[in-house]
This record gives sequence, structure tokens and C-alpha cells, in this order.
Amino acid sequence: MEDRLVRVKELAQILSVSRSKIWDDVAKGKFPKPFKLSEKTTVWKMSAIQAHLESLGG
Repeated sequence: MEDRLVRVKELAQILSVSRSKIWDDVAKGKFPKPFKLSEKTTVWKMSAIQAHLESLGG
């Protein structure tokens, strides 16, 4: 099964937080770093997000 890729807008909706909160947490090392598919496209692997949430107990 392929790992699903999500962009910041969708991730913010899934987590019910703002996009700026996600970027702030990435900068502070509190959230997994995304990777770039292209110059203008940044994504996270959904499995990395799920693992991060599980590590937080959520």
C-alpha cells in the first residue's frame, strides 16, 4: 500500500489547527518535517503524521 501524501491545507483541516501552527511547530521541532515534491509543493507522509500523533498519546 502506498503512503498517502498530504499538503499543509489538508493537514490543518485533519488536525483542526491553523496552517501557521503547523509551520511554527515544524520550526520548533515539535512536528515532523515535510518534504518537497517540487519547488512549490510541500507534503507530509500520512504515516509520519500518524506515528507522531501516536507518540503524543493521541
